[in-house]
Amino acid sequence: MLRAVFACVVLVVVWPAIAHASDPPPPNAARPVDYLAWVNRTYGEGIRENAAERYRAALEAFVPSDEALRLLDRNPQASWVGDDLLVLTDWVNRNDACLSKLAEAARVERCYFERKSSSRALFDAEFPVLQPLRDVGRLLTTRARLRLVEHNVDDALEDVGTLLRCARHLATQPQMTEFVFALGIAAQAYDVLIELPRWAGEDVDYERVLRSVREFDAATVDRPLKQLEIEKIQAWDVAQRSVRDRDGDGRFDTLDGPRFEGGSGRIDPPATLPVIAARIEESCRLLRRAFDPDYAAARGAARELNSRGALRADPILSRLLPDVTGVALTYRKGRAHRNASRIILNLHAYHAQHGVWPKTLLDALRTEPPAVRTDPFSGADFGYRLRDGEPVVYSVGINGLDDGGRRPANGPAWAPTRDRVFWPPVGS
Repeated sequence: MLRAVFACVVLVVVWPAIAHASDPPPPNAARPVDYLAWVNRTYGEGIRENAAERYRAALEAFVPSDEALRLLDRNPQASWVGDDLLVLTDWVNRNDACLSKLAEAARVERCYFERKSSSRALFDAEFPVLQPLRDVGRLLTTRARLRLVEHNVDDALEDVGTLLRCARHLATQPQMTEFVFALGIAAQAYDVLIELPRWAGEDVDYERVLRSVREFDAATVDRPLKQLEIEKIQAWDVAQRSVRDRDGDGRFDTLDGPRFEGGSGRIDPPATLPVIAARIEESCRLLRRAFDPDYAAARGAARELNSRGALRADPILSRLLPDVTGVALTYRKGRAHRNASRIILNLHAYHAQHGVWPKTLLDALRTEPPAVRTDPFSGADFGYRLRDGEPVVYSVGINGLDDGGRRPANGPAWAPTRDRVFWPPVGS
C-alpha cells in the first residue's frame, strides 16, 4: 500500500516536471536565455542517424544549370521537345550523383540542421541550403516527368516519394521559412502525380499507383504548430536582448539594435518584459488560428490580427512573426494540391475499370477517407463536373466562391477571383 502511495506521489510531483522539462524558459533581460542552445538541444535530441550531412553531400554534388531553370520557368510541364528536351535530359544526367545522394538522405528517418550563430541570438540563425535544395527539387521533378513521358511510372513514383520525404524533413525544422519551402517542394511532387495520367500512357495500373501514393501520406506536411512556437521564442529572444529602460521607471520603452534604427524601436506604451512576452503570446495564438481547417474561421483570425495592427505597428512583431495571410494561404494551397492528386488518380482508376467517368466524386472515392475529397478553401467536396464528356476537378480557390470550374483566362493558376482548376491540365 505504501509503495502504491509513493508511486502516486512520484507521478504527481515528478511527472509534470519531466513533462515540462523541455519547455523554453521565459525571456530574461538581465541574464538572456540561450534559446539557440535550447532549440539545438530540443530538435537534435534522440537522433541516432541524422540526414543533415547526407543532404549537404547531395548539395555539394549538385550541378546547377541556369539554362535548364530558365526553361522550366517558361515551360514547367512535361511538354518538352527538341532542344528543350535535350537540355533537360543532359541536366538530369549530369546530376546522377546528386540525386542518388538525395535519395539516401530522404530514406533516413530524421533530420535536423543545427542552428549556428556568432551572436548567439536565435534570429541570426541561418539555413543556407534552402535555395539550392529548391532547385534540386525542380531537378527531381524534371526527372520524374521525363520518366512519365517514357511510361516509366515506377521510377517516377520513386522520385515523387523521395521529394515528399525531403519535404517532410524540411517541414520538421524549427522555423517557418523551412516550412514554407517544404510546402513548395511537396506541391511540386503532387503536381507530378496530377500530370501522371496525361503522360504515362494508357496501360497504367492505377490501383498500384494509388497504393504507393497512400504510403506517401506518411511523408506529408502537417500544420506548422511547432514552427509557430519557435516564432514566438524567436520574438522572445529579440526582446530579451534588445529591450532598454531609458527613463529608469522599471518599464522598457526602447528596443536597441540594427533592426530598430530610425526610431522604429519605440515601445509605446512602455512595458515590462513579461507584458511584452504576453503580447507576443497573444499574437501567436491568433497565428495558430489562421491555420484552422475552417477557411472562414482562419480568414477571421487573419483579419483580427491585422485589424489590431500588431504585425504593422509593433516593433517586435512586425519584424519577427510571419505574415499570417501569406503563410496560411500557402499552406492551404499545398493541401489542395495534395487532395487534388489523390482525386484525379482515383477518377482515372474508376475510368480504367468501368470505361466511363463517375457521376460524382463519391462514386470514385468510396475507399478514401472524406478528408481526401475536401477542398481546403470551402470545407466541402472539391468541385467536380463532366464537361463535354470529360471530368473537371477544381478548388473554389482563394475567394471561396464556386465559379463552376472556370480558370482565369490569363495570369496565375491561383487567381484571387477564379477557381483553381486541377484537371484538365493547362494546354490539354
